[in-house]
Amino acid sequence: MSTKFNSTPGLRSRLMLFGAAATAGVVGSLSLAGAPVASASVSYDFTALGFFPGGQPNSSANGINDSGEVVGWASTAAGPIQAFIYTGGPLHDLGTLAGGSYSSNSYGINNSGMVAGSSVISGGSYYYAFSDNGTMADLGTLPGGSNSFGAAINASGTVVGQAEVSTGYEHAFSDGGTMTDLGTLGGSGSAAFGINTSGTVVGWADTLPGAFHAFSDSGTMADLGTLGGSYSIAYGINDSGTAVGWAETSSGYEHAFSDNGTMKDLGTLSLASYSSVANGINNSGTIVGYSGISPGVNHAFVYANGVMSDLNNLTVNLPGTGLWKRQMASTRTATLWAGAIMTTHLTRKPFF
Repeated sequence: MSTKFNSTPGLRSRLMLFGAAATAGVVGSLSLAGAPVASASVSYDFTALGFFPGGQPNSSANGINDSGEVVGWASTAAGPIQAFIYTGGPLHDLGTLAGGSYSSNSYGINNSGMVAGSSVISGGSYYYAFSDNGTMADLGTLPGGSNSFGAAINASGTVVGQAEVSTGYEHAFSDGGTMTDLGTLGGSGSAAFGINTSGTVVGWADTLPGAFHAFSDSGTMADLGTLGGSYSIAYGINDSGTAVGWAETSSGYEHAFSDNGTMKDLGTLSLASYSSVANGINNSGTIVGYSGISPGVNHAFVYANGVMSDLNNLTVNLPGTGLWKRQMASTRTATLWAGAIMTTHLTRKPFF
């Protein structure tokens, strides 16, 4: 991918695409009501999490743990977005790192309630990865870099993400006390988006100029390949080591995949010419993401027992617009993409 860091949040839509975005008051998580299988006997509940008092009606649920604690961002009364944690009541503002007064976002939370994310400081010029176990702690950057981004956190409190290096490109990192550069697959850049209990990390890395592949790293970065194309990204991994994400097919389309030694095309909710993305997988092997169903329209899906199912057909208490991908920034409707799925819950993952 070889994209240099841009100091403005919101860079590289393809990389930061995994985030639930919502307007008009209905952002939430999907709670699993029954065993994690896609069938007529399973239903999902939509929960509206709300907003910060006085802020614009914009919020995003990005991560969830087994207790149903949710993290994400919401607009503040002052304007900028800030990270929140939701534990069943009003959204709790996590604030920003010391010296920061602009914005923050939380992306991952483990079962101990530790949070990972990023906070913009210095008037919006730089953003640093953080972990939060009651107090927001700056994780710093890799040597020579000025920015970092925390994307996920595992049970041990190890944070993974991406950080700028001296060349100006970003590299995947893991941080269990010290930030470690995970390198690349021979190219210039990389980023980490998921980590499981054993510490296996997944993400993307440049291979050659113009190509990037999903990787899995259990001590050495391994190329997961593609579905016949030139590109792939892994967004999540469960404790069995099954990675999920999207990969380009030989026909040039982006399809969701799962990989536990062999990359499997999960297909789409409609035609093979539409795209799909898998964003999360739980320890039961249930996968969530989104898929095209018609030109310009995407729906959230759940994939289990070899079947991809439209979550609009399985979810109760949906807002009138359902679960779909917002196509225009000006659209004032509720939107949600299914993403990180834990043992008993589903939600989307982050963008910043």
